Amino acid sequence: MVGSKLIIYGGSDGGECFNDVWVYDVDAQAWRLVDIPVTYRRLSHTATLVGSYLFIIGGHDGNEYANDVLLLNLVTMSWDRRRVYGLPPSGRGYHGTVLYDSRLFTIGGFDGSEVFGDVWILELAVHAYYSQISHFTIEV
Repeated sequence: MVGSKLIIYGGSDGGECFNDVWVYDVDAQAWRLVDIPVTYRRLSHTATLVGSYLFIIGGHDGNEYANDVLLLNLVTMSWDRRRVYGLPPSGRGYHGTVLYDSRLFTIGGFDGSEVFGDVWILELAVHAYYSQISHFTIEV
């Protein structure tokens, strides 16, 4: 949630893997589809708000489980690609991710055959992932 706006990204209807971004204005009770030229299909991912970015970790792209990190810039409503340093976890979905003390903790998950019980940490402050924008709104 950003103010009264709920951001929904990707997902599935059980057959198709989606790449769309929707914003729901809780106050106005209105949905808006966001037009983003470059898209990434994703389901069973996590989406964690960090500053003015939505960090998308892992998930399934419709073909395979991913281990990448996608950043949706909520100010420009565009995707940012940033290099992630260190050894990444194996591709997975159905995991959990929480933000704590400038770190994203990714816990567990499933890759289609193996259930994971591991914990991975992405240090945000070390590599300047934190956005300098701390207050912003999303227009619907």
